[in-house]
Amino acid sequence: MADTKKMVLKNVRFDWVKVFAAEKFDDSPDSKPKFTICVLLPNDHPQRGEFETESARIAKAAFPKEKNLKLPLRSGDEDREAAAYKGHMFFNASATDKYPPQVFDAQKMQHKNGAAIADHNKVADLESTWDSGDWGNISVELYSFNTKGNKGCAVGINAVQFVRKGEPLGKKDSSGDFDVEQAEEIGTDENY
Repeated sequence: MADTKKMVLKNVRFDWVKVFAAEKFDDSPDSKPKFTICVLLPNDHPQRGEFETESARIAKAAFPKEKNLKLPLRSGDEDREAAAYKGHMFFNASATDKYPPQVFDAQKMQHKNGAAIADHNKVADLESTWDSGDWGNISVELYSFNTKGNKGCAVGINAVQFVRKGEPLGKKDSSGDFDVEQAEEIGTDENY
């Protein structure tokens, strides 16, 4: 049995939040829908060292003779141009639609497909409330992989807890791009 390690990372920032519905990322025949999320840890995050140590340990235990192992944690200063990544390390995590991640709000109410399932009287729509740039906690599973000649340690999503809003990442307000239009004006040939 391959070595794995469960970790719960606290007070991290989320980007590319795709934990509410599995998505295919390409049209290849063997592409399967996945849940994904990018997790940003400040460089001085108290759990960074343990995450680095455990991911390296798992990769080396699975492939002791390999020299160029792929490890999940990357430098935002070196590998990303976005300002939000500066001063951060980051990794991508995923889950298959066979084992979807659990999603919780700050009160630990579990959500599925955007609706609260713990208390049907208090239905919330996390999918429209939470987005890239928000902060929370994430439960992950570190595991070894050997895919298409690449070997190393990958990260699976067990559960995500959204805790607080953050400055949105990658979204711009485009409301000023348009004028108010009257319904009868839209679609007439003279407006083009």
